[in-house]
Amino acid sequence: MEERSAPGVWRGGGDCAAVASSLEAGLKIVPEPFLEVARETGVPEGRVLEIARGMVASGFIRRFGAFFDFRSFGLKGYLFGAELPGDGAGGVISSVCRMGCVTHCYARRHALGLWFTAILGGDGDARAIGGALRRRGLAFVALDVRERIKLCPSFAPPGAEHEPRDVRCGEVQPARLGARGMAIARALQDRFGISNRPYAEVADALGMGARGEGVVMDEAARLLEEGVLRRIGASLNHNRAGWMYNSLTAWDVSHLSESDALSAARSAVHGRRWASHCYLRRVIRSNLPCAWPYNLYIMIHARTEGEMEERERVLSLDLARGQTGNFVSMRTEAEHKKISFMI
Repeated sequence: MEERSAPGVWRGGGDCAAVASSLEAGLKIVPEPFLEVARETGVPEGRVLEIARGMVASGFIRRFGAFFDFRSFGLKGYLFGAELPGDGAGGVISSVCRMGCVTHCYARRHALGLWFTAILGGDGDARAIGGALRRRGLAFVALDVRERIKLCPSFAPPGAEHEPRDVRCGEVQPARLGARGMAIARALQDRFGISNRPYAEVADALGMGARGEGVVMDEAARLLEEGVLRRIGASLNHNRAGWMYNSLTAWDVSHLSESDALSAARSAVHGRRWASHCYLRRVIRSNLPCAWPYNLYIMIHARTEGEMEERERVLSLDLARGQTGNFVSMRTEAEHKKISFMI
């Protein structure tokens, strides 16, 4: 089978791979975090900074800075699937992408051809979006999260890859941020530089004086410990890294108790770098003519079509246990929007 190739796929050498992997894993909260990257990778600090800046400029790094858990801010994540009309599909996609709450939006190979995620205040907001889709005459399904089992995207190219770290998936603490803490958090998110002393630069930008670097690092360390801050580092462009085949797989594990479903899902995705996201979900609103049976969602990635088919087969052996028709693979056909949650 002919494999797909795309212009602009990353072709860096070993040093670049090692640095990309380290930046994706997250920087340490120390005065000179890029020096720590240099020590970990064996790449001189000046070269680490050069590589990181080049990756940002080329688009290989989508965003660099702090990544926060939206749940700490009283928000919830939702997944929507909707059909695309034969005509006017572009207008539907544009309308969805213009919504500030929508973080990811993809065309997928399925009768429900449009899938998007939204960060909202609660189920009422999700049902309102569903109502808007219904008024446009579109079939749709809206799902919330019962359990977040794995959130661990790792798209570093081959070479010196770090073991990815799961984002904590249990309960999170509410963000405790006064005016100064909020200013620091936003600066870590929006103004974190690729420089010798980035925390000092954040402090300088906020006019915090000589001791500001320590204050910024202390606040970042506290937020990281509490789970409000997920990491400070890079979000890589998976297509540029060679992960050209991506699929949202949906599984019907409703025959299992919730505890057994959780156990099976955790076992299926554990240690598999190519399975980046895994959630148990439930339908909260739908106008589909038949019930939507799927309650487990796993995002998988591959570099070739054959690799993708093999990974779907592996998960099917783990989860289907000889049953047929209990999962669907919705291959990514186009990416229309992908942004991070911003406080």
